[in-house]
Amino acid sequence: MDYNEKVEYLKSYRDKCDRIAFIDNQMMGIKAINYGPSLGGHKTISQYMAEKQGLMNEMEEIESAIDTVSNEKARLVLGYRFLQFRSLNETSKLINYSYSQTKRFYKEGIKLIEI
Repeated sequence: MDYNEKVEYLKSYRDKCDRIAFIDNQMMGIKAINYGPSLGGHKTISQYMAEKQGLMNEMEEIESAIDTVSNEKARLVLGYRFLQFRSLNETSKLINYSYSQTKRFYKEGIKLIEI
C-alpha cells in the first residue's frame, strides 16, 4: 500500500463507527429521516448484528495496525488522529509538541504502519 491508501484505510475507521451507531439505532427502532425512496429492504436484527460484528472486526484490525508502529510518538499521534478523530492541531496541543513536529510524527507513523 502506498501512503495515500494507508491514510484512506485509517480514515475508514470513522465510517465504521458511524455505521455501527446507525445499526445500533436501527436495532433499537429509531429510524433516520428518509428523504427518498428506499433502495433496499429492511434488514433483520440478526443481519444487523452480523454486519456490526464484521465492522467491529475491521476496526480492531485498524487499531492493531496502529499498535504496530514502533515510534511511540507517531503511534500516539495516529491514535489521536484516527481513533479519537482529533485534528493534528488538537493533537499537537495534547502531546505538547509543535504542529510541525506533530505533523512529522504523523507522516512517520503512516510510513511505519504495516497493513
